[in-house]
Amino acid sequence: MQAWDVEMQRRTTAFANAILDSVDRLPSTRSSNIIANQVGRSATSVMANHAESARPKSVADKIAKQGTGLQELQETRAWLVLLQQRGYLDEALANQLIGENDERIGGFTRGAGRFARADTRPCARPPGGR
Repeated sequence: MQAWDVEMQRRTTAFANAILDSVDRLPSTRSSNIIANQVGRSATSVMANHAESARPKSVADKIAKQGTGLQELQETRAWLVLLQQRGYLDEALANQLIGENDERIGGFTRGAGRFARADTRPCARPPGGR
């Protein structure tokens, strides 16, 4: 595993833990439980997808896992904004979590771009293909 992967795994794990700690402190209402479940799933999915991308089968596999992680970060951001708008998270905590999420989005975006540029090999042609 490369140093970038190790550091990103540390950060995505810390972020998932911060989200889970925050949802554990939410009020127990029907609407907050729905949102808590969604944000918990998307934030932990970021961590899991990055872990899978750290040992890919191919460059394309790594790019795909990074892309899924990016989608999950975008979803996490939407749920955090909704928690903030509904008053379930105080402004300071919401802004902190959204800021951390946006940092992860930047990291995943830079990482996916770096791997996509590295995958410049010509495609293999099937036998007899043109």
